[in-house]
Amino acid sequence: MPVVSGGMSVPPARIEPTLLSTKIFCSHTGFYGRIGVFEVLRMSDAIKRLLIRDAPPEALRQRAITEGMTTLRSAGLAKIDEGLTTIAEVMRSVHLSEDMDA
Repeated sequence: MPVVSGGMSVPPARIEPTLLSTKIFCSHTGFYGRIGVFEVLRMSDAIKRLLIRDAPPEALRQRAITEGMTTLRSAGLAKIDEGLTTIAEVMRSVHLSEDMDA
């Protein structure tokens, strides 16, 4: 379980889309419900040191990835692989600059 501020454990919310035979509530996408795609930066000591030194964003990003952070793109691709969403929806929803490859 993820641990949030104050040391509380919070169970992950699970919202599952339902493929509908009638596309009444889904704007004709075939999906009903919403799926979250997240990129969470854990504040390790190394990340804190980079922040204190006013490191560039790419240095923070690379350190976070090294420490196991899942990027938005990777999280979106995982949702596609699981059949929970489409490539078009991830491309529309996850805005990344061209220089951010991961």
